[in-house]
Amino acid sequence: MESMKFNTAIAAMMSLVNDFHAAGRVTKGDFEVLLILLNPVAPHITEELWSILGNQSRIADQTWPEYDESKMVEESAEIVVQINGRIRSRMVVPVDAAKDAVKAAAMKDEKLKAQIGGRNIVKTIYVPGRILNLVVK
Repeated sequence: MESMKFNTAIAAMMSLVNDFHAAGRVTKGDFEVLLILLNPVAPHITEELWSILGNQSRIADQTWPEYDESKMVEESAEIVVQINGRIRSRMVVPVDAAKDAVKAAAMKDEKLKAQIGGRNIVKTIYVPGRILNLVVK
């Protein structure tokens, strides 16, 4: 908000609303946080909704929500598996998975086994959380 990037802020709030919809429910507390975030760009409607929720104070007097970095930590990531630079599969692995563990998981994939055939893996390139590339000859 400080840098006046309102389109970005609105897009993030729309994403939050989509997450609420996907979850199938929203708590009163979550909805109140959304209203507080939306208030600087839509003050009249958020003040009205705040009042409808039964709050006696003004929404503009509320404190800004605190950022909780622990909720932004991903536990798993979808990585692309390539053979000789061509995408052959995708798989979900823990974010902190080691190269050998990811390679072992990839080798269990029947589709990849068929692509590799009887050829030797001469090089393995792994970018954690993004890509596994197997160079075969």
